Amino acid sequence: VHYQWYHNEVELIGATDATLTRSPVAEDHLGPYHCEVSSEYSANTVISDTCRVHWKEHNTSLTTVNIQQVGAEEVLKLGDKIYAADKMALLIGNSGYKGKPLKCSKNDVKALTNKLRQLNFKTISLVDLTLSQTVKAVDFFCHLLDEKMYAVFYYSGHGVAYHNTTYLMPIDADQSIKIDECVNSDVIKTKLQRTKSKVIMIFDCCRTSIEEQASVPLSSMQSIANRSQSEGFSNVFQVFACAPSLESYEGKHSRDRCSFMTQALLQVVDKPVSVSDVFRLTEECYDQLNLTVSGGKPSPRLQKFVQMKSENKISFCDPIPNPQMPRCKELLLVLPKKCNLEFAHPKLKRTYRQIELTFQAIFSNVIIVDITCDAALQPEVNAVGSLTAELACDVQRKLNIITTSFRISNLLEAEEGAVQGKIAKLQISFQMPEDSSAKETLEYELPSELIKPTFYRH
Repeated sequence: VHYQWYHNEVELIGATDATLTRSPVAEDHLGPYHCEVSSEYSANTVISDTCRVHWKEHNTSLTTVNIQQVGAEEVLKLGDKIYAADKMALLIGNSGYKGKPLKCSKNDVKALTNKLRQLNFKTISLVDLTLSQTVKAVDFFCHLLDEKMYAVFYYSGHGVAYHNTTYLMPIDADQSIKIDECVNSDVIKTKLQRTKSKVIMIFDCCRTSIEEQASVPLSSMQSIANRSQSEGFSNVFQVFACAPSLESYEGKHSRDRCSFMTQALLQVVDKPVSVSDVFRLTEECYDQLNLTVSGGKPSPRLQKFVQMKSENKISFCDPIPNPQMPRCKELLLVLPKKCNLEFAHPKLKRTYRQIELTFQAIFSNVIIVDITCDAALQPEVNAVGSLTAELACDVQRKLNIITTSFRISNLLEAEEGAVQGKIAKLQISFQMPEDSSAKETLEYELPSELIKPTFYRH
């Protein structure tokens, strides 16, 4: 059994015994300690409970303190049960393509995000990303990971195959499909491999071949993927919704809110079996959907590429031994607090005080603003700058009070604008019931806590 002690989350060099002794005790020795316990016979690391050292009352003459790693070694010896140091997931759903929009990608991300959260994954769910935003999101995600964590990367959107490599299409890619405007899946794989996490990559996209574009120059990022062949990583499990040169399909009916593959995956991902068995069951569910594709095209089939050591039979359901001390803090979107607005009619000098704004997150880069007010005011929202605003659902009415929901998107662009000093605002217009030709407009500035470089939190 191996031990490594930490003080204030910083590794203590040479502190590798079952009990940590500090003598004599100085003021900079105070604070929280924990120990990571591992074994050469197990692929897992267990984190002990936290022990806090402090002066007792006014006695500062303490000379020696012995700190025990409480419970960690016993947890490690519970047999062959596998634990995750922490579990993270990055989910990307692109649907807002100019030429060929998709209807299921956002639903795919939303449904799988909710399912993974139930399995104690911390999630970053992003929709409608550009090329630069996709690269930024992957880099940020890799920054959160380290060895012995579980990492899920999920993509739903358009995709193509070029030179036997799958490329993901961001929403700003040219519909004529220029490879340099797409994201190389091998580059993402290599970046995730280098974190040494246990990586599960799921691609719910087409892989139709565009080999005839042999003259298209490849991105310099291709070299990153090429180098991965010689680095000897074996910590990745890849799944594609279809075999090379084939297409992946969305549901044909209104009841098919998610793509065929994601529908099948949602039925089995929470089963306490290995990842390999989860996707074997996914394929069985996939077949049971009895898919029919018009035009005589071949039915898509799941394709699995396993690059994970056989003894690492990890599961989506594997527990985190000490959730009170996760490797990565919970990623929560910092939403504005509920606020009340008021304004006076310029002619009638009447003040309306029943205007309430509340906020909720559905993705990590999209929020919903609910406006509750007098039904006669008929609120409308326009976004200033790079933000976009649209009605999210039907108006809810209760007596003379209505709640109107608006979807505010493009928080990524707003964050980039905030770095350049641009302010993200919402313009909220109200119809004056006493004068049908008059409107009153208020401006609401989104708080800096929401629009800032570390916004990737959900």
